[in-house]
Amino acid sequence: YKNSTCGPTKITISLQVSDPDKVWSVVIFTRFMDKEGEGQTKWDTGHAMTPQGSDGKYSITLDASKITNFDAYDYAVFRYQFVATDKNRNEVARTDVYEDIDYSVCP
Repeated sequence: YKNSTCGPTKITISLQVSDPDKVWSVVIFTRFMDKEGEGQTKWDTGHAMTPQGSDGKYSITLDASKITNFDAYDYAVFRYQFVATDKNRNEVARTDVYEDIDYSVCP
């Protein structure tokens, strides 16, 4: 983040739910964990993902500067989790927390 000349500043994340008839929406929740041991941020309030047709595929493109607490740490792991809800906004599924994206300041 901070400078678009040394790497991407956006990421697109996609998923497919296993039972699309039960799922009305999917929200991704994010937080950052400091790679230098200073802790982690609180979970954000979530970002609604966009359905990609009727077969249970969803995606979202996140801009680094628009993610809550994006500048809390210089070197972090981007943690995220998906929550699926039904038409009544009841939770029907929740994934594990993923930690497979490194996030760092661009000098």
